[in-house]
Amino acid sequence: MVRAGAITEAYYEKFYPLAAKALASRKRGLVGRLVPQMKEVFDYIEAEDKAEAATKLTPEELEFVRFMEEGHQKAEEYLVANGDMASSRFTGGKYITHVQKGVLEALADIKDTGVKAALKDIVNTLVHEETQSVDLLAPKEKNVGFTKFFKNVLFRSGELTPSKNVIKVHAEYMKQFFKKRALDESVGEVLTVAEAAKHLDKLAAEDEDVKAIYKSWDEALKIYVDAKKGNACIFIPQSSMVAAGLRHLNSTVSFMYIGGNYILQVASPVGETTAMVILMGPEKFAEANRRRLTAQGRKIINAHPEIVGTPWRNIVRPGQDLADHISSVAYGVFSLNRRNTMETILLGGLTKEEFESGNVTPERLAEIKIEAGRWLDIPGLESPAGITPEGSTFKKFRGWAYPIVATTLEDLNALKNSITGKESMTPQQKMELVRIGVMASFGVLARSLSKEYEDDDSAVGVAIKRVVNELNSVLQAIKPSMFISVGASLGFLTKLAKNLEALITLEKYKTKEGLVGADGLKRQFTPSFARGALGGGEEKPKRRPGELW
Repeated sequence: MVRAGAITEAYYEKFYPLAAKALASRKRGLVGRLVPQMKEVFDYIEAEDKAEAATKLTPEELEFVRFMEEGHQKAEEYLVANGDMASSRFTGGKYITHVQKGVLEALADIKDTGVKAALKDIVNTLVHEETQSVDLLAPKEKNVGFTKFFKNVLFRSGELTPSKNVIKVHAEYMKQFFKKRALDESVGEVLTVAEAAKHLDKLAAEDEDVKAIYKSWDEALKIYVDAKKGNACIFIPQSSMVAAGLRHLNSTVSFMYIGGNYILQVASPVGETTAMVILMGPEKFAEANRRRLTAQGRKIINAHPEIVGTPWRNIVRPGQDLADHISSVAYGVFSLNRRNTMETILLGGLTKEEFESGNVTPERLAEIKIEAGRWLDIPGLESPAGITPEGSTFKKFRGWAYPIVATTLEDLNALKNSITGKESMTPQQKMELVRIGVMASFGVLARSLSKEYEDDDSAVGVAIKRVVNELNSVLQAIKPSMFISVGASLGFLTKLAKNLEALITLEKYKTKEGLVGADGLKRQFTPSFARGALGGGEEKPKRRPGELW
């Protein structure tokens, strides 16, 4: 995955400058800037008469499309050679990705398509998803396939109005292609090593208990590899309307509670810093931040965008539409915080020799990410169940707690084994338990010192409470209520049902004028950042967002 990310970023370094020039080569009105389509480029790629279609392109667009065709050609050759795509009417220079146009494109084209067609496209956008679901509960007796599922080679079923935001579609296509190619190269090696280990272990052929362990390990490995190659499911297939509904629900809940909520976003680094100090220790944490200030540190950071992320580049990259810009503004501080966290993890994880030379292999980068995943919620390290529609909905706003709980339990179990004489604790486990105690003490102290702000709903009071909550991340994570509650998304649905019921029954307040349901819906659908300004009322949660319900 690290290799795939590096290859993708290297491709983008050449792709986006050409895309920017091509986009700027044609005059565009306000709508064209907010919804950057490239209809002439799209038509050229699908055209039978390329010479005629080329006359409608600017020189910059022609240069851009040549580069894009080269990328498509390489992908096509690989997919055909790999057996993923035997033949297609889109091969031979007409290989282009068709993705359902988004809501903004449908609205931008309403003048040409009409209201009825636009509404149909909007509905298709909300429910359309061509994908494959790997049933995690199915028995794993058969071998796992050696190639990653790639939805772009499927024949479409039903109607699809393709997006003409060529830049955005091609960028995502190549990202998924490089990911597929990297996984195709890895899966065979992983399964071969696992099988070889089983056969080299003499006890696996003699001891029934060891046989059972290997069988269990084999099944778990196949489930994990399957989930990485495709899209896992437990009960709800990824391509179902229910799954689409859950994705939209999760997006809505995110925007309602944390979109534009900059007090919460500014406080969030405190929690991640707490986890990083437990992971690295205060000395390494300080060293990582010292290295960030050096020229060598910045050079290493800039050389590995696949690790630290590219929030600034994402904002200015061509092909971003109005929705992307709104998202960048609403969650921008979170994105910058996460980049800062990943920079610290990267620089703190390097040895002195690696830092001074700047030569860091993909394998070492993977080790650093996996180690960080013991305490932090790192994308790509989710469990198979965690990427299912129901799993992602259940862990909404509390995914950060799972690594903390898992590692804390691991350390406590090691302590128990050490006390009983079964097995000695590693130095790392000992230090982590000490750091947990120290950071928890700081959190408790901060909470006791901030009691006077408990009922203070000013910006300063809310900020202090958020920071104190973040300092108590370890204690918050291991509270039973974190995992036995229904979660933010399902809680949002429960509240919606109650508000609708109150509205339908015309329930009125007993002490003031107004309908309970109407006011409830107004508060529920007023984003947290705007509740005071728009008169949406104030909710006063005493816990982290994941514990609101």
